[in-house]
Amino acid sequence: SFLFSISVFFFFFAQRGAPTGGSFDRTPPKVVRYQPDSASVNFNSKSIEITFDEYIQLQELNAQLLISPPLEHQPDISVKKKTLTIVFDKKEVLKPNSTYAIRFGKAIRDNHEATPLDDFKYVFSTGSYIDSLSVSGNVLYAFDHKAEKGVTVMLYSDLSDSAIYKKQPEYFDKSNDAGAFKISNIRPGKYRIVAIKDENNNYKYNDGEVLGFLDTLIEAGKSDGLSIQLSQENQKKIFLKKKQQDSYGKFSFIFSQGNDSLGLNI
Repeated sequence: SFLFSISVFFFFFAQRGAPTGGSFDRTPPKVVRYQPDSASVNFNSKSIEITFDEYIQLQELNAQLLISPPLEHQPDISVKKKTLTIVFDKKEVLKPNSTYAIRFGKAIRDNHEATPLDDFKYVFSTGSYIDSLSVSGNVLYAFDHKAEKGVTVMLYSDLSDSAIYKKQPEYFDKSNDAGAFKISNIRPGKYRIVAIKDENNNYKYNDGEVLGFLDTLIEAGKSDGLSIQLSQENQKKIFLKKKQQDSYGKFSFIFSQGNDSLGLNI
């Protein structure tokens, strides 16, 4: 009787126990529809829709998203159920005869287990063909040869020395945890390559930023395994960063750097 009661109790409890839920879904989302198609040419659309086979979410989009060549205005990127939508800013003017690559890194994930779709990329061209050449290599510090992640590696067809100060690059990539980079979908030609620890994310060199470059030009499609050494250059310009009146008869002037010969004439 006692043993029978225990048996009945365990049978009843086992029957009403919570389901285990099965194994985790490790399959990332799959694209079922592009509008317009990826790798489209003569692209002139103001928006892009990408539909997946399951509900999706975006995680750490700002850190993962790379658009090369860089845009003047950040597009609006949103998710609704299974569809990801990219809407270009009304003021955005895409460069003619240029191939654009929108890379999401690991930002796109399924909505259930957050399984990432690694290195997802959408490509289009405003010209009549898709540029397919690439340049690759790594960035490291000149002093200790330590690899550095998050360094913006940029290509310029403008070969003047002032280009890195005044213009955004034609193409760029950011180094990964191992310091490696790969710039893809480049048109044929020779470029100046520059690596910058871009602190303000303006895709230009500002005095005092960590900088690396090669003395020779590189050629798209024929330049793999490049090694760019980084160093901290001294600021070349002294400029007024901030001025303020602290109190009656007291003023403060904050400059970009110190200098023993700096004086004041009243």
